[in-house]
Amino acid sequence: MEYVQFKGEKYISRNGSLDLSNLGIQNIRNIKHLDRLKDIKELDLSNNEITKIKDLEPLSQLTTLNLSFNRIEEIKDFHSLTNLTYLFLYNNKITKISGVDSLVNLVELNLFDNQITKIENISHFINLNRLYLGSNRIKVIEGLDYLENLKFLNIEKNFIT
Repeated sequence: MEYVQFKGEKYISRNGSLDLSNLGIQNIRNIKHLDRLKDIKELDLSNNEITKIKDLEPLSQLTTLNLSFNRIEEIKDFHSLTNLTYLFLYNNKITKISGVDSLVNLVELNLFDNQITKIENISHFINLNRLYLGSNRIKVIEGLDYLENLKFLNIEKNFIT
């Protein structure tokens, strides 16, 4: 049985999925034994107090990662997560789309309700079909030309003129 520990409590991985939401986690490094879950496919770290995305390198088989409702300001350290197809980062404090060059398999990227001012660094998302950029600070719609498989785009509640 694969499990991790946080503040003395055990959290068991079930069917390749681990839910660590709503635990008050501030630093991913404080989750003991996370590096042992090399075959995990889905990880939910939403509704915590995480400020930096790091220490996820061993989880190279992840296909779904939820880091929504945290305090993340910068997207980075995703280079080993090349199998990600769903990435949820809504309701954080992200100001710029960057650090996601290796995520070429993304099908859905949710950056709703952040502080992003410009649509950039997404041209390599050739498989992306759902993009959520609503409730940000975007002023101009640009950078979407190469997203040939995009079927859904949410850019509501921005500063587009």
